[in-house]
Amino acid sequence: MNKRLLLALAAASTLSTSLFAGVVATVNGQEVTTEDIDLIARQMTQGQKSYDDIPAEYKQKIIEGAVTKQLLIQNALKSGVEKDPDFKRALEAAKGDIALQVWQKNQLDTISVTDKDAKAFYQDNLQTMTRPEQVQASHILLETESAAQKIIDELKKVSKADLAAKFAEAAKKHSTGPSAPRGGDLGKFGRKQMVKEFSDAAFSLKEGEMTMKPVKTNFGYHIIYVAEKDKGGTVPFEEVKDQMFEGAKMQKFKASIDAKITELTKQAKINYINK
Repeated sequence: MNKRLLLALAAASTLSTSLFAGVVATVNGQEVTTEDIDLIARQMTQGQKSYDDIPAEYKQKIIEGAVTKQLLIQNALKSGVEKDPDFKRALEAAKGDIALQVWQKNQLDTISVTDKDAKAFYQDNLQTMTRPEQVQASHILLETESAAQKIIDELKKVSKADLAAKFAEAAKKHSTGPSAPRGGDLGKFGRKQMVKEFSDAAFSLKEGEMTMKPVKTNFGYHIIYVAEKDKGGTVPFEEVKDQMFEGAKMQKFKASIDAKITELTKQAKINYINK
C-alpha cells in the first residue's frame, strides 16, 4: 500500500465526527462527550473497536480515564503552558493537520457511489469474496465405543423429524464434551478446523443425518449429527453490498487524492536539501 493511500485512508478513518455527541461526565463544568470516549476506545484497540463495542464492565474505566485526562488538561492550562514557545510551535503545527483532516472530510462527503460502482468494486475483488465449505454439526462424545453404539442404536429408532431434538437431549444427558450443555452444538466449522477423522465423517453426512457408527478420535468416540451444510464458494453481492459501497467510495476517494497530489506537485516549487 503506497504512502498516498495510507494518507487518504488514515485521514478518512478519523473524520466521522458527530455534531451531537452525548455528554457522559463534566469536569469543573467542562463536558466529556461520547466522542471523546470513542476516540480513547479506538486508540486503546488500535482502531479495531469503538466505545459501543467495548464490554460494559470496561466502559466505566474508559470514562474515568477521560475524566482524569480532562483534569490534567485543565491543570496544564492553568499552569500557563500556553505561553511556552514549545506549546505555540506545536499548536501551529496542529493547525495544519486539522486543516488537512477537515479538507479531506469535505472531499469524502462529495463522493457519490452508484450500484454500478459497487458491483465493479465487487468484481475487482472477487478473489477475496469466497468462503470455505462448512457444516453446522452437533456431537455426543463418549469414552467407549460400546457406549456410543448403544446411543446410536436408540437414536436410529427416532424419526428424521424428531432426530435433531432427540440428539440434543441425548448429548445433554450423556456427552462428556464441553458442548454437552448446548445439546452438543459445535456451530459451523470448516474441514480443517476439526481433527481429520471427525471432519471426514461430518462432511460425508447429508443434512439431517447422523453417523451410524462411532467415530474414533484422540478425544474418544463421537456420534455426529449434521444440521446444515454450506458448500461455500463466492459470497453473493447482496450479502456484502454495504461493504462494497464503502470500498468503492474509498477507491474513488483515493483516486481523487492521488490526482490532487499529482496536480499540486506539478505546480509547486519543491527543493530537497541534501544534508
